[in-house]
Amino acid sequence: TLVYYIPALNGPDSIGLCAFDSIQLNPNGSDALIYTWSPAAGLSSTTASSPMAQADSTTLYIVTVTAINGLDSCTEVHQVLLSADTFQFEVMPDTVLCVNQIMLSVVAPTASFIEWAIDRDFNFVIGQSSQIQTSINDSRWFYVRGNSLYGCTASDSVFVQYRGNNIPVDFEMDLVSCQDSVLIQ
Repeated sequence: TLVYYIPALNGPDSIGLCAFDSIQLNPNGSDALIYTWSPAAGLSSTTASSPMAQADSTTLYIVTVTAINGLDSCTEVHQVLLSADTFQFEVMPDTVLCVNQIMLSVVAPTASFIEWAIDRDFNFVIGQSSQIQTSINDSRWFYVRGNSLYGCTASDSVFVQYRGNNIPVDFEMDLVSCQDSVLIQ
């Protein structure tokens, strides 16, 4: 029986994941083959058949796969593009209001889904958009969560302090007496 190994890579040549998540490259790789991965950044090993990869930005990995067959060897080079989604999700700052209307906003240009609620468990959803206008009668927390196209998730909250329109104003007047006439234009 002749056993001849062919250098091959299992899995896709392009993978998307959330920034700082991990994924296994070349799942079910063969221990009968020799692997050399580069760059080393973000890899659990540069010589494993199926290393774990973690990326905070898009990275192109190059793997050289070598099959040793007796006195002969066969080598093939593959590329695996790991696209890391750095899901931008920036919620407006906490706010103080004197009127009972507020425009809640989150900057999330790659979001596929955004949801606002008045409770942290999202049982009382008040809108599904990057900007929503709502009325308030008292100070409260608003909660927002979102998903990116890769399924990355983010959540945050914003506190809105409502002071109402009962702003105390105290104008004191001082009596001014003039000996000469004054011309006011």
